[in-house]
Amino acid sequence: MVPLSILLVGPGEELLFRGIIQQLLRIRFGVPVGITIASVIFAVAHVGSLTGEGLVATLATYVVLSLILGVSYEYSENLVVPATIHGLFNAIQFLALYWSITSGNVPIVLVF
Repeated sequence: MVPLSILLVGPGEELLFRGIIQQLLRIRFGVPVGITIASVIFAVAHVGSLTGEGLVATLATYVVLSLILGVSYEYSENLVVPATIHGLFNAIQFLALYWSITSGNVPIVLVF
């Protein structure tokens, strides 16, 4: 999952959320509002993959992550920057999950 996360998931989602959605919202509403709305849409799009406790905290984390991705895209004007951040974020989550399953410990990044 780690290579797929870095090579496919991060770039694919960033193409959609930053390259298309954020661009259209930025044109219509300006940069701050475009980033904010795209970030909320990003978080809501991930609700279906979430279960259990900590749903609100996880959604808040996704909104913050998406704000970082949106700002990084606006400053760099390059989709590679947020795609790399996104892919690495996902990869860290997968590695933490793997570690928790194999060691029996729950890492901090999975507690929220």
